[in-house]
Formats: sequence, structure tokens, C-alpha cells
Amino acid sequence: MGKKGLFSKIFGSISGNPPPAEPEQAEVEARPEEHAAEQQMTAPDAPHGGYDVIKVQGALLEVWNHWSGDYSPPEVSMITGKTMEDLHTDEQMLERERVRLSLQLEQDAKKRLAMVECAEASGQSLNAFCQVYLARSKMLAWSFIFPPAGPEGKMLGESVGKALAQSGVTTGIDSGAVVSIFQEPMYFKLIPIAIGTPPVEGKNGSVTERFPRTIAKEVKVDENGVADYRAGSYVQLIEKDAVICDIELPQPGAPGVRVDGKIIEPKPVKPAHVPAGANTVLAEDGKKLIAAREGHLEFINDAFQVHAVLEVKGDVDYSTGNIDFPGDVHVCGDIRENFTVRASGSIAVDGIVEAATVEAGGDIVITRGVVGDNRALLRSHGTVRVKYLENCVVYAAKGIYADCIMNAQIFSDDVISVMSGRGSVIGGALTAARLIQARMIGAQSGRRTELRLGVLPYVQSELQNIQEDLRVLEREREQLDKELSYLESKQGLEGSSGKIAKARIRRSVLGIKEQQLNKHKEQLTPMEADIAKCRMECDMVYPGTTLTVGELGWSTRQTRRYCKVVYDIRTGELKEIS
Repeated sequence: MGKKGLFSKIFGSISGNPPPAEPEQAEVEARPEEHAAEQQMTAPDAPHGGYDVIKVQGALLEVWNHWSGDYSPPEVSMITGKTMEDLHTDEQMLERERVRLSLQLEQDAKKRLAMVECAEASGQSLNAFCQVYLARSKMLAWSFIFPPAGPEGKMLGESVGKALAQSGVTTGIDSGAVVSIFQEPMYFKLIPIAIGTPPVEGKNGSVTERFPRTIAKEVKVDENGVADYRAGSYVQLIEKDAVICDIELPQPGAPGVRVDGKIIEPKPVKPAHVPAGANTVLAEDGKKLIAAREGHLEFINDAFQVHAVLEVKGDVDYSTGNIDFPGDVHVCGDIRENFTVRASGSIAVDGIVEAATVEAGGDIVITRGVVGDNRALLRSHGTVRVKYLENCVVYAAKGIYADCIMNAQIFSDDVISVMSGRGSVIGGALTAARLIQARMIGAQSGRRTELRLGVLPYVQSELQNIQEDLRVLEREREQLDKELSYLESKQGLEGSSGKIAKARIRRSVLGIKEQQLNKHKEQLTPMEADIAKCRMECDMVYPGTTLTVGELGWSTRQTRRYCKVVYDIRTGELKEIS
């Protein structure tokens, strides 16, 4: 329906004079005082001088005095006959609009006052004048009727429609409010005459996870301080088709419309970020994330991934050969000398590790210990938990936890903790980024034990490995370029085109590997330890123990109990604290 048709529908029955009153209406007009009292009793209460009330003052007060001769003007409410819920507004919005409307009413009252004074001076009459005010949001419009002046002044039926049209109001017009204006002209009242429809906001998608992202990896220690590395499980097993996450799909909103007819679109909704990783699939309806296979559930790289668990029933020896597995590995026995176990996930060993190599993308848990013969190497991108470490080299991106360390080279980018069991560190060298703690460090014999804090040894080792891998790639590429040059010189011979294609593919693969290595190198290069957090704690430390933090050194010539050494950021020195 067009603007013209809309107004004609509402105002079609309204002529230049108010419509004939029904019997009940006539009775009301005959008893105006009683009707006003009744209206006052049934109308909703409005706070005086509150967020929705405009005081009649200034030019508006003078217009009132000219019309009524009453020097006790009413207070003008912005929610006449309505509630804030009806108007889709709140106190804060009404307070802001109250200030705007007060200024606009004052300006229009000055103009009206000038017209009234001019009409009085010339002996003429003025008809009532309707003005429509729009909220800043264009979601609400009020009508305000300035009363007529002079004996011939009256309320014209087309005045409200004309005011609405001039203000651009086309939608949400309250026909009941319009009719009420003519049934009893509501002078000096702000009437909510048009109310917009606010948009219904949609709802973003969400995810409810049924499994924890991390597993508590606390080692149980009995009353005697002995850690039980066999207790608890560090593998979160999951069955095939088990639900990992419940997904709530986004719910689009519904558009609204302003009183000027402009459509208001709701805020766009976003789908949930589904943490789907390897071996997980979405259900057909998109409402569940499901395990595609049984295995070990782990949260890595912002996604749930199901890793297969390789279980070695006995030892890793000649019967199994070396192991390189894209998942978690569980060795029920030992890892024998000269063998290698690599896994992209975690590695758990129930027995001991001899002079072997163990590398894990996750954690390494060894129930017994490592007897390395100065040839064992452990590398973990997570934590290392082990009963004892002897004559071996250990790198961990996170913490290293043991009962005993003897003559070992230990490197951690976080903490080295030797507090359970005997809690002793004898000989060797320990390097950590933040904290080294033990019950006992060194030996009465004065065996040299070196401690170092404030560096990231795992990061440094990773950078060295990346640099070596880049050198290997460069040599391979140089060799490949020579082969390609030779093959291209023989192009046209039987079989040469296939060899050239394979060589080019291989060169492309080398380029991708090089980009990945360089990207990883860039990520690691700026990483540095915060020496302000460096700390060494020990219940007993023996002579022969040295501690280095950056260029600073600390040592002791006598046995000390409950020794704590920290880096004092104010003085830039190492100091002992109690």
C-alpha cells in the first residue's frame, strides 16, 4: 500500500471537523471533568521529572498560557498511554531523546508563539497545528499538537496525516492513537504515533565439547614421597562413531523496519568454529562432530584429532625394528639399545630405555627409567616424565619431571623438577628456561654439577636442526638441477619426458619443504626466555654445583640447606633468598 493509500485508510473518515460522537462519546463530552479523572486513574503512572518527562517552560510555557490561561502547565510524558516495552526502548534511550525533543519543542514553540501573537494582533484565528518528531533511530515517532488560537480556530482532520507525510513516516502508524487524537484533541501531549519493528537478532553457532581438551597429567606421590608412574592414564581413548562435540547451527534473525519504511537487517550470524581434525567427521545434519575411528583423542592445533594407538606388546628390539608411527605409541616392554621409536603423538614406555632414541610430537612417559650409556637421546615436543635419567641427553619443549638424574645432559624450555622419590641431581648439566628444582643437587664428593637458566635449549636445538635440514635440501636441489639440465639437453629421446616431469615434481616438493622450514624458523627465531622469572630451588646443595644465568654465575663452597637463588631484576644480579 502506498503512502497516499495508507493515509487515506486511516484518515478517510476524518473530515474537517471531528466526527459525530457515539452515544457513549457524547456522554463523555458532557462530563469532561469526570472523564479526565477516570483517564487519570486508568493511565499508567509516569514519574514526575523523570527520564520520560519534558517540562513545559520557555516559549512552550508561553504558548500554554496563551491557550489555557493556566499558569500550572502539565508535564509532557514521552510514553503517553504506552509502556517502554510497547515502544521497544529503555530509560537510557528515552533520556537521550528527551533532551533532543525538549530543544525541538522549544524551537517550534517560538515559531508558534510568534504566529499566535501575530494572529491576535490582527484579530485572526489559527487552527491547531500538528508536528511529528522522529527519534534519532527512526524507530519511533511522536505527534505533538499545538492548540488553536482565536474563536475560529479548530482541529482539522488532515493535519495529522499531513504532518506524518511531511516527516516521512510511512510504517508502524498507530491508527488507534490517531483516532484518539480526534475523539479528544490531545493538546500539549507527546503521543507515540508510529512505532517501528526492531529486527530480531539471530544466534551464532556454538560448540559444546564432550571431551576435555587437556588431560590432567599429575604423577601420584604416596605418603613417602615416592611417585607411581604406572598410576593413571595419559591416553584418552575414544570409540569409533563417538560424539566429540555437539554443534548448534546458526539461527538467522528477522529484519525490522523503521517508521520511515527503511528495512533494518539483523546482524549477520556466524557459524560455529568446529574443531575438526584428523579422523573426525561431521554428522550429515552438521550437528555433531564424530570420531571416524577408534584411538586416542587429543586436542592439537586448535582441533580434536583421533590418533591410532600403536601398542607394542613386548620390547622394541629386533622383533619389531625401529618404529616411526603417525600417532601414539605404547611400548609394554623396554626399548633396547640402538633402536629408535618416533611418534607424531605421545610415547609411553612401561619398561626402561637403553642406549636408544625416542622422539615424540607429544609427551614421553617412561614408567621406569633411562640407562643411556651416554648414547640415549630423548626429544619431546611436550613433557617428559620418567623415574630416573642416567647417562643420556633429554630435550623437552615443556617440563621434565624425574625422581633422579645422574650424569645426564637435560634441556627444557620450561622447568626441570626433581622433587619426587629421592629427588637427587648428581653430575651432568641441566639447562632450563625458567626453573630448576630438586631435593638435592650435587654430591658430598664435590662432583661437578652444572645448572643453567634463562635460555630456550629446545628452541635452539630446533633451529639447529632446521638449519641442517635446509642445507640438506639445498644440496639435493643442486643435484636435482644438474639432473634436470642434463635431461632437458637430451629432450626428445625415449623416456626423457617422463623423467623430466618426475624431476620437476620433486623440485616443487623440495620448494614446499623449504618454505615450511623457513616459516618454522621465522616463528622460532624471536623467542627468548624471560630471565626475570629464573629461579633455582633446592633443599640441599653441595659444593661443586654452579649456576649460570646469562653472564651471571653463582656457586657454593659449602653445603647449603633450603637454598633458593633468583635473578633480581632491580640489581641485575643473582641473589639467595630465604
